[in-house]
Amino acid sequence: MSIKQGLKAGVEWRREVTRFFRFGIVGLSATLLDFSILTGLKFFFGWPTLPANLISYSCGMLDSHILNRHWVYPETKGQRSHVQLFRFIFINLVGLVLNMVLLLGFEVIFNALMKNASYSYIPAKIAATGLVFLWNFFANRFWAFNPNPRPEKIVTPSQIKEAEVYERTAA
Repeated sequence: MSIKQGLKAGVEWRREVTRFFRFGIVGLSATLLDFSILTGLKFFFGWPTLPANLISYSCGMLDSHILNRHWVYPETKGQRSHVQLFRFIFINLVGLVLNMVLLLGFEVIFNALMKNASYSYIPAKIAATGLVFLWNFFANRFWAFNPNPRPEKIVTPSQIKEAEVYERTAA
């Protein structure tokens, strides 16, 4: 590896670490909004967990999309926004399903462990959110906000040899 390639790799690595931390900050913002709305709907209005979580998660998802598009992945703003939005929504719908399943599963566990079971949704939500965060980061990085949506075709050594033989016979 040349010095130039090494420096470029270092810059790329730092850029990805910065991106991961920004994604985390955006996720924290969305999570705080999500938790606040969930708690408000359950505590003040007595909503059941699933409908309250659906509303709160959706608000966090909207917050996340806006901040991701403009701050975490600004180089992708030139891409077709409707395609990017569709992918983002799809990833987050999968995340929502994961969040719901994990939330209900963890809530059952924490109901059994806690003295006041009416607050078991809080540690359950924390655990579910942590796992869904990883899904969201990698799916968004490599699909929704991928700056190179069409990767270059990988050419195998046997394909190179076939092309060389074809060029010699065609000439």
